[in-house]
Parts: sequence; structure tokens; C-alpha cells
Amino acid sequence: MSAQTHACQPPLLCELKRHNANYKVDAQYHNRISGFLYARRRWVQISEIHQEITLLIFPQTSGKPLNL
Repeated sequence: MSAQTHACQPPLLCELKRHNANYKVDAQYHNRISGFLYARRRWVQISEIHQEITLLIFPQTSGKPLNL
């Protein structure tokens, strides 16, 4: 059993080394994607807020301002 475990270690070690070599690239890619998703989420929030403000200022569906 211990011989099997020992025989299993080199492939796992190689996989770990390969994963560590790719980690920097993966981390940069992940940060770029998560940054994009965060920016997109913020833009959606800003767009929703802008839409609410627009509805408050221009409640008519035509979008014309109120005669105040």
C-alpha cells in the first residue's frame, strides 16, 4: 500500500509543479475577468440608478420634462 502511494507521488508532484507554473497566468486572467465583471456590474447599477433618476425627472413615457 505504501509502495503504491509512493509510486503515485511523482505524477502528483509533476501536476503540482505544472499547476504552479500556470498559476501566475491563471491569476492574471482571473483578475482581468473578475475586474471586467465587477466593472460591468457597477455599470449595470449606475445604469439602473440613472434610469430611476430619469423616471423621477421625466415621469412621462415620452421623456419630456415636467412643466414646473
